[in-house]
Amino acid sequence: MNNKSLFNNYYNYKFQALISILDGCHALSGNDPIFYYDVISNNFYHIYYDGMFFNQNNLSYFCDELRFIIDPKFKKKFVNEFNEKLSQNDYKKKLKNAYNSKLITKNNSFEYYWKILLKRYEIFKNQKEVKRVIADKSLFLEDKLKKISFFYPFIYSYSKKNKFYLCVKWPNIDEEIFIVNEDKQILNQKNFNNCQRVRGNKVKKIILGNLEFYYPKEKMKIYTSIIGNLNDENYIQ
Repeated sequence: MNNKSLFNNYYNYKFQALISILDGCHALSGNDPIFYYDVISNNFYHIYYDGMFFNQNNLSYFCDELRFIIDPKFKKKFVNEFNEKLSQNDYKKKLKNAYNSKLITKNNSFEYYWKILLKRYEIFKNQKEVKRVIADKSLFLEDKLKKISFFYPFIYSYSKKNKFYLCVKWPNIDEEIFIVNEDKQILNQKNFNNCQRVRGNKVKKIILGNLEFYYPKEKMKIYTSIIGNLNDENYIQ
C-alpha cells in the first residue's frame, strides 16, 4: 500500500497552500507537521502547529520543497474557493475582527499584513507549480523557465562541469526594476541579464540557502533557488 495516498487530499493541499501564502513555512518543516488519522475517510489531515506567519518576508518563496501535494486539480479548486472568499464584502472585516481579538496590545498591523497576503496570493495564483515544471525531464532549463510566470525577479543557481552559476530571470513587466545584492550593488536587466559564474563563499551561501537579495519594489527579500546540475545539453540531471 502506498501510504502517500492517505495524505493526498484537498484539505491537505489547501492547508499547505495557505501556509505558504502566509509565509509560515516553518509549520511544514522538520518535525513540525502534525497529522491526525480519520478512520472513516482513511486519510491523514494536517493539524496547524508553529507556523510563524510572515516569518521570512520573502516574496519568491512558497515552501516549494516542503509542499508535497501539488495536484493541479486541487490548485484550481483552491483558487476558485479563495477568489470567492475575497469577493465577499465582509470577508476582510471578519478576518480583521478575528485578528484584533487575539491581540494583547492593540496595533494597526492588520492592513500591512493584509496587503502582503494579497500580493503573495496573486503570485501564487498565477505561477505554475514550480516543483512540477522543474521536475519535467523532457524540457530544457530555458523551456522550464518560460513555462513559469514570474512577477518578481527569480534568482537561481545551477552547476555545470563542476562550475557554479548565478542567474536572474527578470519578470515581463513594463516598469524598470532592480534588486540589491549583499554588497549593496544594484542589479538590473542592463547589468545582469544572463548568468554569471560564482566561486568560493558565494557558492557556500547558495548551498546553505543564505544568499539573499533585496527587492525594493516590494520591500522583500529574495533567496536563491537551486536548480541542480546541468548536462551538456542543458537538461537538469
